[in-house]
Amino acid sequence: MIKYQSEGIRKGEPLQHREARRQVELYLLTKGRTIYDDIGYHYPPEFVREHKLGYKFAGHSYDIVTEKEIIEIDGMNTRHSKKSQIINDQIAEDYIRFAIEHNFMIQKHFYRLLQEEITDPQGRLLDPKDVADYLKEHLF
Repeated sequence: MIKYQSEGIRKGEPLQHREARRQVELYLLTKGRTIYDDIGYHYPPEFVREHKLGYKFAGHSYDIVTEKEIIEIDGMNTRHSKKSQIINDQIAEDYIRFAIEHNFMIQKHFYRLLQEEITDPQGRLLDPKDVADYLKEHLF
């Protein structure tokens, strides 16, 4: 049984989030990055035990994964403000460190971006110069 959207197939992705993700992907492509499709990671048993997760936490799907980065795009006024989602986000971030330490994954940088800095609630790109400056400051 899937308890969190991040554990299953992405359905009904909010417009603002989807368009923010697309803008970040476009930015990454201009920087020569390869973007991997449908990247989900299943937590290994030792990670589940270490974090006392139980069987309900199977893994996490990250918004964008490249050969060098893992990127999550959050919203200030979304379900990420709920305590349970904040905990889930932290576990997903902890997994990246765990996977690198245990050689499940090559070294990658983790970034968390705000969709409100990229698109408006209708999914329209904000001022392109401001967005470019935000991505340069918060990514590379």
